[in-house]
Amino acid sequence: MPTLAVVDDDATFLEMVQLALQIEGYEILPFYDGEAAWRHLSDPSSAKPDALVLDIMMPRLDGNALAKRMEADPRTRDIPIIVLTAKGRYGDKFEPPKAAAVLQKPCGVERLRETIREVVQKAARRPS
Repeated sequence: MPTLAVVDDDATFLEMVQLALQIEGYEILPFYDGEAAWRHLSDPSSAKPDALVLDIMMPRLDGNALAKRMEADPRTRDIPIIVLTAKGRYGDKFEPPKAAAVLQKPCGVERLRETIREVVQKAARRPS
């Protein structure tokens, strides 16, 4: 069963995404901010997720900063990132981090599932 880390400071949204993805058979590691996610990802004893669904606008450590930390660390740089954000929606400048996919909020559950499926399958085919 693939494992996904989902990082979003909106508890209601995080719970909805978690339920929608668990139905698909994913194990979910929920995090309410980038700092909590980074503590898990950078811990050598923690299992790494197959992919990470990442909001950009969050307190403490935003999605861009988390993505930069992941890119700089050999243990996390190969984890595919799916950015799910409202940033850029209203014409504000938005430069997504290196990402396997970028989805705008609001995003339909089926589109999110489809994108995650594609990203996880592509990552599984990569040579180790």
